[in-house]
Amino acid sequence: MRFGAQIRQDVMQEEISLDTLRQEIDREDWELIEVLARRFSLVNSVASLKKSEEIPLRDLERERRVLEDRTARGAEVGLDAELVEKVFRLIMDHSLQRQVSLHAKHLAPVPVPVINPQDTHKRNTEDWWERFLRDCRTLCC
Repeated sequence: MRFGAQIRQDVMQEEISLDTLRQEIDREDWELIEVLARRFSLVNSVASLKKSEEIPLRDLERERRVLEDRTARGAEVGLDAELVEKVFRLIMDHSLQRQVSLHAKHLAPVPVPVINPQDTHKRNTEDWWERFLRDCRTLCC
């Protein structure tokens, strides 16, 4: 709880403005984006290695271990387990999608959803993603 603990202490010691807190959140968000970019760069390397060594794209046991570990680590710093699991499932699903795209370039293109910004049918979009990811998993396994 490096940053979170620091903010809580600061709030107790003095009044912090909403703008100051939002600026801190913005900085943390940018850091999170940079971490994700580095992570997905590694995913590209993993995909290349798996392709060259003919390793299956999915490793369900590793996925299970990752989710357990990240959920436990999140709990250690006070994060909701469901939130952590959802975030890492989304990251892992996107990683798989990227690996499929990189791995199967010589086959058929992987469909990418085009979502209309005016589309208010969120559930339909979620259903589409679920079907898409299921199809990706089928392709990989």
